[in-house]
Amino acid sequence: MKVLFIIPNLVGDKGKPTAPPPGVAYLAAMLMKHNHEVIAIDMRVHTNFSNLFDKIEKFNPDFIGLSFMTKEYLKSYNIVKQIKEKFPDKILILGGSHPSTVEEKVLEETSADLAVMGEAEYTFLELCDKKPYSEIKGLIWRKDGHIIKNDRRPFIDDLDSLPFPAYDIFPLKEYVDKKIPIVSSRGCPYQCIYCAMKKILGAKWRPRSAENVFEEIKLWYGRGYTFFHIIDDNFTLDMKR
Repeated sequence: MKVLFIIPNLVGDKGKPTAPPPGVAYLAAMLMKHNHEVIAIDMRVHTNFSNLFDKIEKFNPDFIGLSFMTKEYLKSYNIVKQIKEKFPDKILILGGSHPSTVEEKVLEETSADLAVMGEAEYTFLELCDKKPYSEIKGLIWRKDGHIIKNDRRPFIDDLDSLPFPAYDIFPLKEYVDKKIPIVSSRGCPYQCIYCAMKKILGAKWRPRSAENVFEEIKLWYGRGYTFFHIIDDNFTLDMKR
């Protein structure tokens, strides 16, 4: 299967994106490991819709995935609208922290076809492997005019089993910083009322092994990178680690 991932156009105080997004890079790595074809377009770098439409025309993906946070949901909804108007038959999948938090509401508010909740590596893989929608945990889908939310997928305990994120599908030379994000653990046990992390990546803290993290750093160091940004939900939970 062919998958095109889209990152919406939202940048921070530097005016340009500083690094590739790890969540989508993890999804891409999982799909590529199982022989699916993946490309990505980062609209923080290539902002215009004509460039996006050209990519869709030329690549002709089976799935288009759009990952976004709540602060950029209106921009993301506009991207959904633009794509579905020009490519009504393309299957558009929403994922990321906003869909994981508000769940079926994203399909109520847009014309997207599917949404994924929480960690989506295996959810997306099962979609690409053509498993029936009704059997895919973590999936929200449409049937006969109704929106159906399947059971949530259990979080992945063994993060070392995942392939390293495929940052090289992104335009690495066009980011502000020459840096690689590192996710050395997922989840956070605390229950801060302003944070949706327990719905997105769970309340159970799941660390990668030091050896596994070291191997990822070594990989990118070998490609000339010396700036690594730890972006865990709770990096300091285990101070001994």
